[in-house]
Amino acid sequence: MSEFACPVVRLWIEPHPNADAIEIARVGDYQSIVKKGQFRDGDLAIYVPEQAVLPEWLLKGADLWDEDKQKGTLSGSLGNRVRATRIRGVVSQGLVLPLIAA
Repeated sequence: MSEFACPVVRLWIEPHPNADAIEIARVGDYQSIVKKGQFRDGDLAIYVPEQAVLPEWLLKGADLWDEDKQKGTLSGSLGNRVRATRIRGVVSQGLVLPLIAA
């Protein structure tokens, strides 16, 4: 099994050209679609790269869990795999999660 890091990164936010309720969060050379107003320029966040498989506890904590279906809302048979996708014409690569204070 391979392992990789989910680093804490600084975000740069841009408006989405085809939507009012979502924005583009730039993470280095990657971009991810986020809810409008969820992040501001310069915020720190966790970047989860494509192909990552998330555990159930994280899916539930990130509001990515469908209680009726008892599985995640991402890709894969268990809804737990991060995949690149196109949202309103813009590619979203990976997942951006807010930092949670302990």
